Formats: sequence, structure tokens, C-alpha cells
Amino acid sequence: MAVTSGGDKAYFSNVDDGKQFYVQFNPKEFKMDESSSWKDSEEQEKEKPLLTYEKGKPTKVTMELIFDTTDDGTSVAEKYINELRAFFSPTVTGSGSNETSRPPYCMFSWGGFTFDCVVEKIVATYLMFNVGGIPIRAK
Repeated sequence: MAVTSGGDKAYFSNVDDGKQFYVQFNPKEFKMDESSSWKDSEEQEKEKPLLTYEKGKPTKVTMELIFDTTDDGTSVAEKYINELRAFFSPTVTGSGSNETSRPPYCMFSWGGFTFDCVVEKIVATYLMFNVGGIPIRAK
């Protein structure tokens, strides 16, 4: 996590290729969940087991983003959701003996706040459709 100067619109940057995705509305909350693994000792005679630190686990971040295209009637899926999903797709391929694909490394930035990340999960809920069945609002 780093502090930088920047604008007031939150965005994701693809660290591998430089592409950016600006959110339409900034999130109301940014939830961070950190944890680590501990192992208790096998000693039977202790009242409380001794704990040994094993490793840290990846930080999980959750936020809800709102997207709305009711003003122009275009598909919210095509304009926003599919672009965001590109940060989840395995687009980076290793070379040599490590030819596995992976999603890109990302950075979430909002004003002076940045957070290095990978997108692990996207849940899209379409909330409104126009009369032609085109999704025009989603979270």
C-alpha cells in the first residue's frame, strides 16, 4: 500500500500492460481482511499450547461498485462489467518452463490511496433492464 497524489476517481491499473479501468461511482466502503496461519504445539503438559507462526495469507479486499447507463441506454455489461472482467482473465503467459497463464497484477488507486492486488473474484448483479432487455444498471 502506498500514498500517491491523484484525482478523485477510483480506478484499477493492469500493472502488466498499463491498461486502466475507471469506476463510474467511487465505492462507499473498502473492506480489507488480513489473516495468518498459526500452528499449536503438540506438547500435552502445557495448560495453553505454544503457537508457532507459519505464514501470512493474502489480503482480501471487498468493495461494491455501482454502474448505471440509464442516461444513454447502452449495455452496462458492455460498457463497464466486461472491461472490469478483463482484470480477472488469465492474460499473462509465462515463458520457458513456466508457461502457465495468470490474471494480471493490478493496482487499485483512489486519490492518494493505492493498493497492489490481483482480482480473485467478481460478482455482478444486474439490477435494471430497458424494455429491450439490455442491462442498464449493475452492482
